Amino acid sequence: MVSSVFALNEKGLAPMPNTMTYRFPTRHPYIIQETEEALEELRSKYRDTRLRMDAEVESLAGQVNALTHTIEVVQVWVGCAQPWSHGMH
Repeated sequence: MVSSVFALNEKGLAPMPNTMTYRFPTRHPYIIQETEEALEELRSKYRDTRLRMDAEVESLAGQVNALTHTIEVVQVWVGCAQPWSHGMH
């Protein structure tokens, strides 16, 4: 909360004492536009990150499935090979 107050003060916004409201300077349309641009940038970063993470999760799930299948194949192979290996010793 404190850091957000400092950030607001840097932009020319000052909290009114003992309230949760802020005084906006006369250049508030610029501040609103700047805030909307920052919001859109965050939304864009969120979408990009979400797409990247979804692709990563899909890739990892595919790797897990492939390894699980390999383990099952080896277990079947080892299960089939055990009787022969006992007879060979």
